[in-house]
Amino acid sequence: MNTKIIQQLQTSLKNLKPKLENERRLRSEFNRAAQDFVKRRNRLNSQTKKSIHEANLLQEERNSHNQSVREYKKKRKQIADELRDIKKKTAQTADEQKLLGRKLIDLQKAHNRAHENVQQEATLAQEKHDLMIEKNAETQNLRNEANEEHKGLRQAKQKADQHHKRCIVLMTCQKSCKSILDAIQERDKSILESEEVIIEEGNLEQAPHIENNDDIFDNAGL
Repeated sequence: MNTKIIQQLQTSLKNLKPKLENERRLRSEFNRAAQDFVKRRNRLNSQTKKSIHEANLLQEERNSHNQSVREYKKKRKQIADELRDIKKKTAQTADEQKLLGRKLIDLQKAHNRAHENVQQEATLAQEKHDLMIEKNAETQNLRNEANEEHKGLRQAKQKADQHHKRCIVLMTCQKSCKSILDAIQERDKSILESEEVIIEEGNLEQAPHIENNDDIFDNAGL
């Protein structure tokens, strides 16, 4: 009876060993995969943060250029109003005509400069805006990639946890089998030792009495 149970336990232990090794291997693989996911996610998060910062800087620059556009437009309008007023004036003398002409030329030049500044700042604002849009798209792509890596991390951790739980179950079964096997072997050893003691005691009680007599040897032909 015990021999059969012992064989079954030994077979179970033999079968449990490769299963436990396989579960440990899979757990380690998924743990390594999880670490790789963490590294890639963190790297992408860092790039995302940098990209957001760059987009914010571009937005600030765009806003600054837009503000300049508004200021130059205001200045251009003021000059245009002055030009209109100058053109309405009538010179009384040649000197006044010359003075009005010079002032008209100066105002026209100032108006042209203001107009060029408006165009230049508007162009720069549009360039910064386009770059900001590109950077925002880049940021979103990086964020999506980071989210995918985080999703992979969760899945890898779940798999690692599953294999860890299986390892615990297999180790518990292994420990139980060993405990039962040790208990049976210890019991058999104890029973065997008890039987040996009984046999030895029985042999002592039934041991033949040898008389110290030379006739015995004589009768045996010795």
